[in-house]
Amino acid sequence: MDPRDYRMSRCTDPSNAPQQLHWAVVSDTRVERELVTAVLPHVPRAALPDAIADIKAVLQRITTCQAIDPDDVKNITRDRNLFEVRFQLESFGLLIRIYTAELPELPHHVLALHVHQKVIGVTDDETADLQNAEIDIASRRLALGHATRWGLP
Repeated sequence: MDPRDYRMSRCTDPSNAPQQLHWAVVSDTRVERELVTAVLPHVPRAALPDAIADIKAVLQRITTCQAIDPDDVKNITRDRNLFEVRFQLESFGLLIRIYTAELPELPHHVLALHVHQKVIGVTDDETADLQNAEIDIASRRLALGHATRWGLP
């Protein structure tokens, strides 16, 4: 993919604020639940407030358009329609990824399409293959959700 195709997220430019994060609903899938599933089983109950605070801090930077590229958000090479919102909960060894879309027809919304825990501790090729499979899920949801506007009113 040509690096000149790279797009900066609108969430890195404060003049685009505020943005509303919309957790997509596609078919029977509620993306917000994927975040809970990716985090909850891996974080001790006593540490949950800290993990939630870390996640909220990144989401706050996204919605106020103060995100940093590539630390908080970056454009996806595999599908330039998608962005990867990145959480590193280092205390728990968790790398959480939210794949989002910023569509011209929804200039004040960021669509959260898929959440997963990044797999580490395998070969680089295996990591890339696993990550690509997760990106493909988000790409499919982006396409499938057009008919229902991803659950937006």
